[in-house]
Amino acid sequence: MSRLAMFLAAIMVVPASDSEKMSGEMVRELQPLDLSGEWQGSLWDSESKVKGTWTVKLSDNWLVVERGTDTYRLLWQMTNEDGGKVKVRLSRTVYIGCYRYENDRVIIALRDCKKDQPVSFRPADDQSLFILRRAKPGSFRFLGIDPGMPDD
Repeated sequence: MSRLAMFLAAIMVVPASDSEKMSGEMVRELQPLDLSGEWQGSLWDSESKVKGTWTVKLSDNWLVVERGTDTYRLLWQMTNEDGGKVKVRLSRTVYIGCYRYENDRVIIALRDCKKDQPVSFRPADDQSLFILRRAKPGSFRFLGIDPGMPDD
C-alpha cells in the first residue's frame, strides 16, 4: 500500500469530534429571522371576517396585506426569541409565533399572544400562516406608504 493510501485509511478510522460529524448530513442551526429588505408572498389569515389567502408585501417594518380591492397597511415590529420563535406586533396587536426556512422562503406561523405557541406550519382556525420570499430590491414601489400612521 502506498503511503498516501495508508494515511487516508488511518484518518478514516479516527473518530471525528462532534463539530466534524457533519460531513454526510446537513445540520443547520436555526438562524434568527431577519426580514430586512423587501419580502412578498401570501398570508392565510384565520382571524379576519373573510378567511383565506391574502397577498402580502413587507418592507421596512410595514406590512401591506391585499386581496381584491381590500388593502391594509400595518406597522410590523418583530422580536426574535430562542429556538425559532418570534413575537410580532402588528399595529396594536401582539402575536407569538414560530418560523422555519424552507428552500428560498420563510414560513411563519402566528397566533394571538393569549394562546399557546404555534407548533405547526399549517393554516388553522386560530393561527395565521405567512409564506414569504425575498423580493428583488426595489422590485415593488411600496404603495406610497406614509411612515406616519399605520392602519388599525
